[in-house]
Amino acid sequence: MKEVLNLENNKDKKTTMLNLIQTEVQIEDLPEGEFILVEVDHLGNPMGWEGKTLLNAIGSLVRRHQCAPINYISWKDMPESYIVNMFELIQSKFRFIPKLTEQTREILKDNMSGKWSQFKHDLKSKAYDESKTEEEMISNIPDTRVDPSQFRTLVYHWCSNKGKEISSKNKRNPSHYDDLHCMGTKNLPRLIHEMDELKKYMGEAESSNDIDWKNDIYAKVKGPERRGRVRCLGKLPRQASSSVTSQSSNAEIRLQKLENLFGNLVSVLQTRFSEDSQINSILQAVVQEYSK
Repeated sequence: MKEVLNLENNKDKKTTMLNLIQTEVQIEDLPEGEFILVEVDHLGNPMGWEGKTLLNAIGSLVRRHQCAPINYISWKDMPESYIVNMFELIQSKFRFIPKLTEQTREILKDNMSGKWSQFKHDLKSKAYDESKTEEEMISNIPDTRVDPSQFRTLVYHWCSNKGKEISSKNKRNPSHYDDLHCMGTKNLPRLIHEMDELKKYMGEAESSNDIDWKNDIYAKVKGPERRGRVRCLGKLPRQASSSVTSQSSNAEIRLQKLENLFGNLVSVLQTRFSEDSQINSILQAVVQEYSK
């Protein structure tokens, strides 16, 4: 019997899967005989850590020349057989709640299309040079996952009149946008889902006075901290001295910075959720504990 894996509720498995979530996921790297259980919202969008893992896996698939060849000008020209094969690979390692619907399939196909187009754009930004000949560009493949024959066709397209016309049109398109996308790689449905999860866990935490920083509300929703990083601050500075005095001094400085940042964060949250009495009561308790 194959095991269904839910990263949100399985602490042991969550740790072993962390590298898959944070890096480009290879389908074959997922443990043999296990599935990752992906929850989707009412619109069909993948949610949570499992959803992120799924989207990372799709990003890995469309960069493989065997799965999504780059010698097609547009995603619309991609033969359906390649898309079907990628969905078979996905369904061999992922299960969906509710079951995979046509709505979710279309969302995943759009994600495939976007990541495939972005990969081709990245290749062009690294390899295309108007001062070089076609053969010179072809001889300098910027990514080991690229098939040489497919790359040759792609370079010929870049240098063709049609390719240059398409490129010129694409460069002009952003000037027509009224609003620019500035949310990063996380889409709006996932942000909303995380906020809902935070509210749910904060409600559960009202009855408990215990503080477990490794399994607090934020960690349950966003996942454990990465090694060598402090949440909301980024990478830890490397110690230049190994002396106890220096380490203690640096620790005190970092602690003071964390306290200041935490105080600012609470103030922002109080302003942001000023009309939510439940969240405000929790924040007020945090302020009182913080001021002791």
